[in-house]
Amino acid sequence: MRVSAVDDLEDDAQDLLTAIASEDADPGVRIAAVVRLSDPETLGKVLQTDTDGGVRAEAATMLREMAVGDTDSERAALALVGLSEARDLGEVARTARLEAISGSALARL
Repeated sequence: MRVSAVDDLEDDAQDLLTAIASEDADPGVRIAAVVRLSDPETLGKVLQTDTDGGVRAEAATMLREMAVGDTDSERAALALVGLSEARDLGEVARTARLEAISGSALARL
């Protein structure tokens, strides 16, 4: 029930989604909030601090997708900063739309 409430929130409710992603007791609810977050710095904090592996994995997926597919170089760079696993960095290095992001990921491997 609470997951569907998170799904029903407007995209511009980022402050509320951030609070839910960081504070809710249910990992399923936190994951539902994480997939709606648009700020790479917030996703990076979730990746570093959440106690649940599923929540961290979803945050890493979101960051990787931003680093690979975003055409905004600043946002893609912030997403890349949040990643640390060689698997994620390797994918970004191979597939990022922006050459500078690809090169930065490669340099971190």
